[in-house]
Amino acid sequence: MKTTRILFVIAMVLAIAAPAEAKKVKLQYKLKAGDQFKYEVRTQQDNVQEIMGQTNSTTSTSQSSYGFNVKEVTASGDMVLSVALVEYGLSAVNPGGEGEMKFNSLTDTIVPNYAKSMVALLNEYYSFTLSPFGKISNVIAPEGIVEKVNKVVESLGDQMKMGAQAVGATASAEGFQKTLEGLIISFPEAGAETKKPWELESETNQMVAFKVVSKFEFINSSKDANEIKMTAQVTQKPGTPPMEIQGMNMTFEMVGAKEGSLLLDPLTNLIKTGTYSTSISGTISIDGPQLPSPMSIPMTSLTKETITRK
Repeated sequence: MKTTRILFVIAMVLAIAAPAEAKKVKLQYKLKAGDQFKYEVRTQQDNVQEIMGQTNSTTSTSQSSYGFNVKEVTASGDMVLSVALVEYGLSAVNPGGEGEMKFNSLTDTIVPNYAKSMVALLNEYYSFTLSPFGKISNVIAPEGIVEKVNKVVESLGDQMKMGAQAVGATASAEGFQKTLEGLIISFPEAGAETKKPWELESETNQMVAFKVVSKFEFINSSKDANEIKMTAQVTQKPGTPPMEIQGMNMTFEMVGAKEGSLLLDPLTNLIKTGTYSTSISGTISIDGPQLPSPMSIPMTSLTKETITRK
């Protein structure tokens, strides 16, 4: 009788545990040669600075579209793709005292200085290898692209260079890989399970080099989408060199957080839609012979990003 009771308890435990195990989902990229898709990334950034008792606010909205082509699928299941920035637009109000700026690569034939570094990247195709679980490798940049973008950056004034240098950093194979990692998620090979986040570390450069430690959590699976939540801590990389502008040195001390929500196509596990919100705050310190004493400028930045697969 006692043995029968023990066996019954074990059976009950297994019956309860089975549904929990069934919640684990094997997320993998499933693409085939000839597939084409486009990611549209829309970013709105609001910056606020306190300078000598006055508040300086900047609002900018950019739109970047990346076109992907699957060239082949290897015997091991890795996918070889090509990708390029195919569209770019910018709308900004009071960016550094420049007033209102608007540009769209599809409709505007004259390229203003503030858009030249991004336009230099248009239709320049990179290639890379993607594993079924999202590891990106073998990124190959177009020949001469770094020199092309750097030449554009050097032709700009000091104030424009601040943003253009960040664009220039993405032109190399290593820099462009960071762009790809913002569009393609790495998945745990053992499978994703509710309430068991997996962690990824990445870097980003927006005039300041940041380390981003992200935790992704599988929420739900349905015939329409696999839902993923993300939270992240954003910290400035130590040893970030000062930025020089008009003979003055600018150093940054910034920290922040990021959160997001993603819906993945259950057939391919590519992002269908995604939204991110990033808040960063800190100070900018400026020192130079033109100033009677060093300046410390408090700054906050709120960035909202939407990714849509077309």
